[in-house]
Amino acid sequence: MVNYTLTALSNQGYYVEVWRDNDQLGGGDIQLIPPQGSIITLDAGEVATLIVSVNVPSNATDGTVDATIIEAVNTYLDISDSETVMTTINSGLPHPSNWIQLGSDSAFPNEQERPKKVDIKASYYTNNGTHVFFRLAEADTPDQKAFLYNVYLDTKAGGQQIDSYYYDYMLSSEGTLYEWNGTDWVDSGYPTYWRIDGTSIALWADLSNLGLDTQDIHIFASTETKDKIMKDKEGPYIVLRNNISEIPLILIPLVALAIYLAVHGRRRRRLTIV
Repeated sequence: MVNYTLTALSNQGYYVEVWRDNDQLGGGDIQLIPPQGSIITLDAGEVATLIVSVNVPSNATDGTVDATIIEAVNTYLDISDSETVMTTINSGLPHPSNWIQLGSDSAFPNEQERPKKVDIKASYYTNNGTHVFFRLAEADTPDQKAFLYNVYLDTKAGGQQIDSYYYDYMLSSEGTLYEWNGTDWVDSGYPTYWRIDGTSIALWADLSNLGLDTQDIHIFASTETKDKIMKDKEGPYIVLRNNISEIPLILIPLVALAIYLAVHGRRRRRLTIV
């Protein structure tokens, strides 16, 4: 019986988890990483089946290749084994095409004060049964580095008051799903995925990460500077809860087009120490 120090490092700096699968059913039974440097114990000739999860951020560039090296080392005996998980980023999957329009802005307000990159011309929503999507059509190509593109959702009682409604969640182009905690917007621990497509930016989130009461849902879209100065806004709009949490009949064919821009790969690797 020998103890080994286990590490798993992504050369792109991505967040990595490693689980030991003891029952060979494909699920992680014991989490080994994080933290880095966990100890795994093996008998001579024993095989450890590891499940590796590589979390790729939503703004990762297509074509990026990540090499995550999982290594077990015993410095006392000077023995080791390693395995490399290769992940190639490919986010070129189609968005749902049957968008439902929420509103439009035919007039461009005060061009001297509002750059076109933050002028919302129209806003849309849809869902694919697992994720809800919002699309903000801008007057020009969105500049995500200079501005924030946000969608606020009023899904239950309470929340931050904006005009006449109280909002509970904010999908942000920062890549974070924020939740109102009673006094401030805090990171919910879940992501908002985003993608720029021509002069539009699409934001979406996993429905399972949203607390949805039975009330109708109010939706508010905004564009802001990085220091939170609002430049343009659309809404609020009222949408039936079922239209957000369930697939509208006209959208049923889109189930096959479920999109996951943030690649979350789970790879099985067998690590043998003799």
